[in-house]
Amino acid sequence: MKKSFFYLFIIGCITCIVSVSWCFASDTSPKFVISPFAGGYLFEGQQAFGGDPVFGLNLGYEFSQHWAVRLGGAYGQFQHAYLNQHSFIENVDDIDATIGYVDLKLSYPLMDRFSPYFLLGAGDLYLDIKNSDQNHFPFLKYGAGLSIKILDRFGVWGEFSHCLVYEDLDINGQSEQKYRNNAMYMGGFSIFLGESGPSSAKLVSDQKNYNEGRQEPPRDDILYDVNGKPWDSDGDGINEQQDHCSGTPAGIKVDANGCPLDQDKDGVFDYMDHCQQTGRYVTVDKYGCPKDSDSDGVYDMEDHCPDTPNQAIVDIKGCPMDPDNDGVFDGIDQCPKTAKGLKVDEKGCPRLDKSITVSLNIAFQPNSFEVDSKYFGELKNIANMMKQYPKTSLVIQAHTDSSGGRMANLKLSQKRADSVRHYLIDHFKIDPYRIEAVGFGEEKPIADNSTKAGRIKNRRAVAILSNK
Repeated sequence: MKKSFFYLFIIGCITCIVSVSWCFASDTSPKFVISPFAGGYLFEGQQAFGGDPVFGLNLGYEFSQHWAVRLGGAYGQFQHAYLNQHSFIENVDDIDATIGYVDLKLSYPLMDRFSPYFLLGAGDLYLDIKNSDQNHFPFLKYGAGLSIKILDRFGVWGEFSHCLVYEDLDINGQSEQKYRNNAMYMGGFSIFLGESGPSSAKLVSDQKNYNEGRQEPPRDDILYDVNGKPWDSDGDGINEQQDHCSGTPAGIKVDANGCPLDQDKDGVFDYMDHCQQTGRYVTVDKYGCPKDSDSDGVYDMEDHCPDTPNQAIVDIKGCPMDPDNDGVFDGIDQCPKTAKGLKVDEKGCPRLDKSITVSLNIAFQPNSFEVDSKYFGELKNIANMMKQYPKTSLVIQAHTDSSGGRMANLKLSQKRADSVRHYLIDHFKIDPYRIEAVGFGEEKPIADNSTKAGRIKNRRAVAILSNK
């Protein structure tokens, strides 16, 4: 929103410059001024640029002794410092810079030869920065200078101006805009063209009055309004009888038929066309840009898969990619490296048809909760299953025999379950949030605790793998 307002403000300034120039024009004939120059451009601190010399040309139009308007452009090469994202070393490159502007000048001639002046203008600074989302930097400028007329048609001049440059920080991930205070200085010589007397302007005015006073006979090929003047309802310069587009908005350039220009012949007039270089036979949207119906970044005319789902990553032909062949496209697939043959959910992650209970053949010593290294292989199988099914969770249930007190056995079983859990986390790098450890003590025996063989069986651990 701020960026659009800034551009509109610049357009308004240019309109005001031209309007004020006409309003203050005198009867003297205008002079055209050609002014080659050399100078320099200075950047405000904390910008990654270094100013260097610039060279350019101004084309001026003097409406009167005091008022003039000029169009100028300059070119130079600036130094651009940036941080290499791979080596984290600061690099410095030379980049091409182009400056364009339009100015309104107010001069105060002194002693016939010296003319101090003030200027107000607007323009655009273009920096050819690689891999940047902003290359155009619009600006407003004001400044002052001095012109010295050496001969009637030759003079020298110099000036200094302050540039208020707009920088859009949204492209850098920041939600604000910033205005930079830069400066530009220049000096050169001027060549004055045209006449200085009132004769030319008077001849033009007299001719205009003469033409307006003439009574032209009505023509059959022209429509006239109620006042007898040629009828042109939209003011585009084409009479209503020849105008094929009579509702053209004011100020729009039209062709011989009175229709707005459409240079790329895509059916969208230039003043509404956001893509004015569209090739022939390309289907475009209402803004004159090539259509991309599925918004995958590949235009419809080149898209072999025009119905690609939203968020899917596509190849150069516009078709979704699915390297693991699980039927879920990349960009949607949250598990892009699923092993072949596994069933997956709508997000591309493997899922179990039902929970799996695995008896861990881990025998604990009496009153011990340590996991012996000889059970590494068995626990590795559990870890591999968890890695193969990344959207599953595991519950470790540990049990004891009836030796000792009930509360002591409950605490011991919890320690045994925790020990198995930590073993899986430490040795196989399983996410801790996917494993729960629960101790049941002597509450769920599977064998007779009155025998030694029964007690060994009851000192056990069970793993239950299930979908989250």
